[in-house]
Amino acid sequence: MKHQFKQGNKLQDEEDTKQQLTYTVTQVDAKARQTQEALLQLQQIGSEEKGILARKLPRPIQFLLEATLRRASDPDPEAAIISDHTTRVSLGWLPMITVLNALGLLLVTYAFISSRDGGAGLDTTFYPGLLLIFTPTLLRLLSPTVSRTERVGLLCVTGVCLYLVKVISSPLYFSFFDEFLHWRTADDIANSGHLFGQNAMLPVSAYYPGLEIVTNAFSTISGLDSFHSGLIVVGMGRLLMVLTLFGLNEQILKSARMASIATIVYMVNPHFLIFDSLFAYESLAIPLATFVIFVIAPHQWVSVRLTRLGYVAPFVLFAQTRRKGLSGDIRWITITGWIALVAVTFTHHVTDIFFVGMLILT
Repeated sequence: MKHQFKQGNKLQDEEDTKQQLTYTVTQVDAKARQTQEALLQLQQIGSEEKGILARKLPRPIQFLLEATLRRASDPDPEAAIISDHTTRVSLGWLPMITVLNALGLLLVTYAFISSRDGGAGLDTTFYPGLLLIFTPTLLRLLSPTVSRTERVGLLCVTGVCLYLVKVISSPLYFSFFDEFLHWRTADDIANSGHLFGQNAMLPVSAYYPGLEIVTNAFSTISGLDSFHSGLIVVGMGRLLMVLTLFGLNEQILKSARMASIATIVYMVNPHFLIFDSLFAYESLAIPLATFVIFVIAPHQWVSVRLTRLGYVAPFVLFAQTRRKGLSGDIRWITITGWIALVAVTFTHHVTDIFFVGMLILT
């Protein structure tokens, strides 16, 4: 009897505990529902207030806000576009826009010639020429149906045309102050056959002769003089800058369309048009620095893949093979990055200080 009594009490206690748990869960669910209802009410109130404010804005701004919110709420807004258009190779409007860029260069050339003769061409045709170079490319890049090949081509053509604007301003000789300083260093290297000479006009230039080394090497191989060799070297640096900036933006934004738009927006800055086109060390150092960042960017992704594969590599043959491939990728990435970083070190002291600071922070 005593054993049966104890067993009955135990069952009763278990039943009471179950009832208490059920009651607690019910209360928690009720509070959760109340909280959700309150949040929904707040969201509805906020949406109504936002809707009232949005309706007071002009119609074009309303359309822009709606498109922005719709794109921001989509986790993969360009999935269909990427699958349909960026995988194909198509020049699209590239030939026609190249012709428009050439016409823009023609207007800029007329502006320079007219200004030398005392005319008003610099005021009337210079800026329309720049707009004719830049605007068609920008409008085309905004389209979601442009292939990746066409985007890269448009950026390269526009970048080179903007560089030629500076070249056309002085097509026969260097004319900017900074160019004379580095021209002196290049001539000293060509005449003496030695590095790290004395340059009284810019002493630091002799200690960072990366641009001058490449210019003299190209001049020796091609037979061109320092002026034309320098134009070609800086032009190749400009092309490298455009390509690496597009590739870096594409890695960050995961979209060729957004990467091309970000790159063309960067080209708006005045330094890109004139200062970074001069025969000066920053004109080569900035493209090299961008290339270093572009090369190192996938290194973290490869390192993460290696870490994940490291646990299963001894047991799975595929993982072992993949690990070897990724190890080879890291090796070549590291070698390429070090070569470019050494080139930056010998080219521009300010860019070198930037990388030192970045390494300290990381």
